[in-house]
Amino acid sequence: ELDDHYVLLTSEPTSNLLTWNSLSKHQINGQAAPWMSMTFGDISTGNYIDADIDSNGTVILSIWDTINNDVDLLRLYPDQDRDLIFDLLDSLPTLGNQWNDSDGDNYGDNNLGPSFDSCPTVSGPSSFFEMGCSDYDSDGYSDSVDECSDQVGTSWIDRQGCIDVDQDGWSDNDGSYYLGDEFSTNWKQSKDTDNDGYGDNYGPDCCSTWLEPSAPKGDLFPFNPSQYQDYDGDGWGDNDSDPISGDNCPWDWGSSWRDRFGCLDSDGDGASNPSDIGTFLEWNESRGADAWENDSTQWVDTDGDGFGDNSSEGATNPDYFPNYIAAADDGDFDGYPDKWTTFYNGTNGAGLVLDGCADLWGNSTMPYPGCPDADGDGWMDSQDDFPLEKTQWYDTDGDGFGDELDGFEGDELMEWAVL
Repeated sequence: ELDDHYVLLTSEPTSNLLTWNSLSKHQINGQAAPWMSMTFGDISTGNYIDADIDSNGTVILSIWDTINNDVDLLRLYPDQDRDLIFDLLDSLPTLGNQWNDSDGDNYGDNNLGPSFDSCPTVSGPSSFFEMGCSDYDSDGYSDSVDECSDQVGTSWIDRQGCIDVDQDGWSDNDGSYYLGDEFSTNWKQSKDTDNDGYGDNYGPDCCSTWLEPSAPKGDLFPFNPSQYQDYDGDGWGDNDSDPISGDNCPWDWGSSWRDRFGCLDSDGDGASNPSDIGTFLEWNESRGADAWENDSTQWVDTDGDGFGDNSSEGATNPDYFPNYIAAADDGDFDGYPDKWTTFYNGTNGAGLVLDGCADLWGNSTMPYPGCPDADGDGWMDSQDDFPLEKTQWYDTDGDGFGDELDGFEGDELMEWAVL
């Protein structure tokens, strides 16, 4: 037996090459246990092999070599960490890839290996970040990185080696330092970014501890000092006095945002459904509720003519004149109404003029608005004697020269035609 293995030395049946066979004691069970074998390529024997283990654990083999007819003596040295430096010469026999320890502090000199000594010529007990260096307060942090080198501390996030009562990694604030743990007795909290008194961490397990069994839940809105919780989980904070992100319906999930925040919005257009909970809490169209709660393309009718204010493409019954009850339609999108609504009373259309060419987009103003005007002089093409010359539009005497003297080729004798 050798360590936790059974070892059997045999030879190959045909070549008589020496073979090392081992079996782990931990792998033996009711089935056939796996043997691991290794053949010595240049030692052949068919005789008994004498094996001894000395006080250092070295295996000494005495072998009669049948090929060379002499005695071979093999020493197999133990190497626990398998770094090819046997234990007798390895200063750190249980740490692979480390074998020298010049200062004797149990940290290896090889800076490419694990747990290497940051101060190989100075024996030191530091064990965090920099290993094997001087550590005045013996807290594991070397004096060169310990920001509180004269007091034992366990902090490591904001400062290394300072007092951390709740053991969350953040150092406790003191008289000269204010960037540390704002909740020094609660390991589930450390920061309060928006300074509202509620810690930034939030979750189902936050934030009571044995030191603070009644600690409030964390801040679901860590960057908003006006909010910290959201009962219905709709993304709007429960503090409805906040005009920017407060939930106007904190007990009911909702996605509305146009008229009020966080209330039921059946069609998803941003305007909340009307609600009738008595006179005091009634929320209707006059307060901004959705005039069409099941139509996502419309939500408000400012002028009350029955056409929705949203005139974008695809909208239902769009009102192209949302502030005029007397008009709504504009089929050619030129800004002139096609017709009056039934609410027209002769005076409530002030400022609007019906389209002279309701089926054609146009920019004319004279003598009828909303008709094609190619030269942009304001006169509709069909009434413009010079439809492609914007400085002329009338030719009273029909001589081919426009009446506007200041225009292109103005007629200086408007009463006389050229024969």
